[in-house]
Amino acid sequence: MNYDTSSQFENKEFKEILNTYEESVRNKSSVYLDADKFIDIAQYYIENNRDEEAQQAYDMGLSIHPNDTDILVYKTYNTIQNGDLEKAYQIYDLIEDKDNRDVKNLKALLLIVENRLEEGDRIFEEIAKEDNYSVDTLTEILANYIDFGIEDLASKWLSFIREKGYDYTKNERLTEVLSNYYLTFDDYDQAIPLLKKLIDKHPYTINYWIELANCYVKESRFAEADEALDYALAINDKEPSVLELKGGCSFEKNDYQKAEEYYLRLEKIDSNKPKVWYYLAKVYSNMGRKDKTIEYSFKIVDSRDASDYIRSLAYHDLANLFGYAHRFKKGLDFIEKAIKLNKDNPAFYVTKGCLQILRKEKEQGRESFIKAIHTIHKGNKEEEFSIWMMIATSFFDTGMYKDAIKIFEKIEKKYADKNQHCYLFLAYCNYRIKNFLNCTHYLALLKNAEPQLYDQLGTDNDPIGDPNFSESVSSIKRDVALGKIDLSTFEDMNNLWNL
Repeated sequence: MNYDTSSQFENKEFKEILNTYEESVRNKSSVYLDADKFIDIAQYYIENNRDEEAQQAYDMGLSIHPNDTDILVYKTYNTIQNGDLEKAYQIYDLIEDKDNRDVKNLKALLLIVENRLEEGDRIFEEIAKEDNYSVDTLTEILANYIDFGIEDLASKWLSFIREKGYDYTKNERLTEVLSNYYLTFDDYDQAIPLLKKLIDKHPYTINYWIELANCYVKESRFAEADEALDYALAINDKEPSVLELKGGCSFEKNDYQKAEEYYLRLEKIDSNKPKVWYYLAKVYSNMGRKDKTIEYSFKIVDSRDASDYIRSLAYHDLANLFGYAHRFKKGLDFIEKAIKLNKDNPAFYVTKGCLQILRKEKEQGRESFIKAIHTIHKGNKEEEFSIWMMIATSFFDTGMYKDAIKIFEKIEKKYADKNQHCYLFLAYCNYRIKNFLNCTHYLALLKNAEPQLYDQLGTDNDPIGDPNFSESVSSIKRDVALGKIDLSTFEDMNNLWNL
């Protein structure tokens, strides 16, 4: 997370060199520059997502400085980042000076990418020893492991830095890497003060503000994220990542008009149009503008630039939209396309099951729900809870109240720590199957567990929206207020039959 490199691309000297280089490319000629200048030009292109031009700059540099170690090292780094390990080794093999310190570091990274972690770490230990365990060397080793997301080895080298007594408050690069450590491994409370310290010294470094906003977003502190992003916008109001985050914050605060505004601005400048169209589709869906939701979803599925992942999400959204419009066959066609692109998303199978039930294909629908459960990623408790809730609410929405009761009862027991509103659903489901004793039982539990939600029942803010149910609950509430019913006696199921 070293954000200082971009500033070098703004100075007059670099711009003149870049102009000279680009003119030579346009004229299909070559220009003599020092090796480090070709590296700077390539890095500039990489930072601006112009990878082909970066490779061209490296190649021109090598044509003028054959087998230059620095150019080959940087070109190998870039190839590793692009995920082409075989090609990275081919470039590495061209390097003659294998004892060069940067080349050793490169070899360690190649081994780490191959998952040969012990071998790679031994090379880092050799480098650290050769450099007398300097803070700069240890910091860069730590940064490498952070970049690869290898927490145990990153933690090892961070502990070593601390054992050496190096003080991050006296070393800006260490402060920066340390903040990245906490960001990468989800300790946002620790990252925030470090980022604020960096911002105090460099208030116009936009990426520090972006990362600070990211921390606040991760902690659902959207007002503080908004404030940080306003500072970032003041620095550069055309920075895509800032507009993306501003749109996301507005969306989370249910300010869909503002979210639309930021995403439309983002659409004009972001090269990844399908991603922005997906955001806009979500905004319009929440605004109730189905025509715009469908328009942007079709833009995604018709785009050659959309990834399979984004395209699958768009097909899923179209399946839901056509399902709500009672065009179940069309909805199923779309969900099949989503599943074909992404077989590992359990939510897709839930949607398929719901559409099948709506088409009176109840057994096939249940089979799809079972497939959804089997597709849940092992150990992902949040996903597991979400899928069970989706299945329960699918039965609920399609009027299969007995099936819904079974699932909601399971959820209520297994996920007692979650805010699942199961008592509300169970009360209504039992009301619909005319089991009024159980309905009252769950109303009693709801009154204790979620009194605010209970208070909404029978009012203009009734969350269910069924006037008959609302009237029945109002009647029960009146009897409770008049002392005709003691709702607490309905809390224990074992006592219900003794009333």
